[in-house]
Amino acid sequence: MSIPSRTGGLRRGRRQILSRQRRTRQQGALRLVALVALTLAVAVCHTAVVTGAPFSRESSMGRRSRLGMSSTLLSLPEADFRLLFRMSRPDFFSLLDIVRGGLEVDEGTAVLATGQPIPADCRLALALRILSKASYLDCMLAFGVVRCTVFNIFHQVLRALDEAPQLKNIIFPITPAEYERQSNLFARGGRNPLRGCVSAVDGIAVGLRRPTVQDAPSPVSYYNRKGFFALNVQAAARADFKLHFLSAVAAGSCHDCVAFSACGLARHLAQDGSLPNPNPNPNRHLARPAPMTQHHRRVSPPAATLARLPR
Repeated sequence: MSIPSRTGGLRRGRRQILSRQRRTRQQGALRLVALVALTLAVAVCHTAVVTGAPFSRESSMGRRSRLGMSSTLLSLPEADFRLLFRMSRPDFFSLLDIVRGGLEVDEGTAVLATGQPIPADCRLALALRILSKASYLDCMLAFGVVRCTVFNIFHQVLRALDEAPQLKNIIFPITPAEYERQSNLFARGGRNPLRGCVSAVDGIAVGLRRPTVQDAPSPVSYYNRKGFFALNVQAAARADFKLHFLSAVAAGSCHDCVAFSACGLARHLAQDGSLPNPNPNPNRHLARPAPMTQHHRRVSPPAATLARLPR
């Protein structure tokens, strides 16, 4: 009699456990359904609010303040201003007036893109900071712009500087008076053994990223003997160390002789009367490194003479 009684108790206990498990699963399912319904209700309400609210692209953090604003530029001490931009404050604003036309942007597009257009003085200040050897990372932090904007502004300012007719950045001397002035400056009061020199020409390999076939028909021609991709840039400098000729038409693998022959200065010197000289003694000439080919209007001082030239 005791064995059937014990078996019946085990069955009742198992049924109770199964019943509690079913109730637990039902309650969990109800909670999940309620949570999903609440989430859907919140999403619908949020969509309705966003749809009915007026459209605005202004950031919730407010309008960004930039370091290049006129008030900040005016408040900098003169010594710090020269240290930052390598020029005086009056020269900076004079340059700004010259290139302002090339720095204008569509204000409506700028507002939609960033919430605030970047002013012209800020653009010029950013480019001058990069030209003063500042890192683009520091410019990103100081001016509140992203990396691509830093480079876009930098190239925009360079184009504006190159295209400004008032600056007359790089002009080779063409008058006898200017030739005489440069000759006297090169002579350094007689301390320089070069006589009648009006310009100094040399080439430099300016590195660049590896070009693609879309950039150049023969990308390998830009790989020079020094082991990097570059342009062979030919430049002519005055006695005061300022450039008055620049050519960047030759690939990095070209010899300086070939690069110079392809530039406009070589064609100019090949013309008769290209270096007018009212005084036949001394003759007018250009100083350039020895590896270049000889030319009657170019002279290569020997190494001993170059060693005595003022630095």
